[in-house]
Amino acid sequence: MEKNNDSDKTQPKENNNKNDNKDMNKNEIIIEDKNKNEIIIEDNNKINENKEYFNISFAGFKSHYDNCEAAIQNDIKNIKKNKNMPNNRDLLWQLFLGVLPYKSSANWNQIISDERISYYDTKKKLINKDIEEFILTKKIKDKYSLYFKFKDILSKEDYNFLDIIKVDVTRTFQNVQLFKEEKIQIMLINILFVFAKNNKDIGYRQGMSDLCAIFLYAIHKEKILETSFIDDNSTFLFYLLYSNNEFLEHDTYALFSRFMLKGYIQFFLYNDEKFINGDLSKMDIEKKKSLNIKEIINSNDSELKKRIFLAYYHEFPLVDKQLYQFMVDKIEPEVFIVRWYLCAFSREFPLSELLELLDLILLGQFLDDKNKEKNKNKNKNKDEFNHAFKFVDYIALSMLINIKSLIMKKKTNSQLMSFLMKYPKDVEFKNIYMKAIEIYNKNKNNIKI
Repeated sequence: MEKNNDSDKTQPKENNNKNDNKDMNKNEIIIEDKNKNEIIIEDNNKINENKEYFNISFAGFKSHYDNCEAAIQNDIKNIKKNKNMPNNRDLLWQLFLGVLPYKSSANWNQIISDERISYYDTKKKLINKDIEEFILTKKIKDKYSLYFKFKDILSKEDYNFLDIIKVDVTRTFQNVQLFKEEKIQIMLINILFVFAKNNKDIGYRQGMSDLCAIFLYAIHKEKILETSFIDDNSTFLFYLLYSNNEFLEHDTYALFSRFMLKGYIQFFLYNDEKFINGDLSKMDIEKKKSLNIKEIINSNDSELKKRIFLAYYHEFPLVDKQLYQFMVDKIEPEVFIVRWYLCAFSREFPLSELLELLDLILLGQFLDDKNKEKNKNKNKNKDEFNHAFKFVDYIALSMLINIKSLIMKKKTNSQLMSFLMKYPKDVEFKNIYMKAIEIYNKNKNNIKI
């Protein structure tokens, strides 16, 4: 749908407390914490965006609000059929990731408000004026000048985090206009820096900027900036969810951090030396092919390498033995799969398709969590590997199967490697999507969708 970019200065109805010190020369968001139960928003350049979208998606949201569990089941059916994708993706992802409880909407208002206040408070503590200045400093040719300017006012840790984050963010999805905007880049830098500081054991790793940007894009697509057309009977909850452009940064952090800490962070838990020279890397190909699951899990290697080996050497032959046998002696899986996993396929597919892949990845985890909760008293002592977001494996295998005929035409190992390092752009996305679901449904441990 086309966006209406007419200027609109309408203030939210729930905004009874005005900020008397607005700087009319800046387009900024001022958030005040009043007894930890209310968020005040002031935005000097409100834009009336997409009323028609709101009117259409409001009905979908209302069904979630009235009967959340039934509505999710309906969305799951739509995801399975790869059609009628949910209008309320932001809300659905919050439910899938456990930001919001799916069985009751009674406390959604408070939970969303608390999440936003928590991020605001944390950011305020971690990002001081010196860090803000560093973030806003444009790229300069003489990197040493930048270093000596900030070395006495930023810690080495902060400087290192921010330096690599800034470089990555300015390269992220630069074919999409949204991510060329300075304010959006600053949001991404803030989110990634706060996450790195809150999780110093892992910090920041390349690939995280792509993941964070996908969540920001999903929320941004559903933004509603003007609230005057919400009827008087609407609760503050509707405003909190739909006017999320004012809280684009806050809500992106909530989704991104929950996604990482729910298990995706395991892909980034690797020491470079260990990844290159760990137990699994030192084995010859015949030994790798004969490893059982327990041997892989107990090996002295990175979590990322273990996950790749489990998918490639154990699940791949079960879904396409012919293709597996053709590939297994020709190429090491980590050569081409690592980037797929770390960046959640963001270098292989456009953003619109990445959103649909994330629907599957998050849905799979949601169903897996429900299954574990249902069977929490069973297999208590079973030694299991944390297969968080298992759909990532199914998507990777689906991508290989969907180019099987092209792979099997490669006569040399180097030809195969060059080919897989740049995934073909003309593969029908729906085939990849549906094949991933088919592989998922064949796994006896999964709840069928």
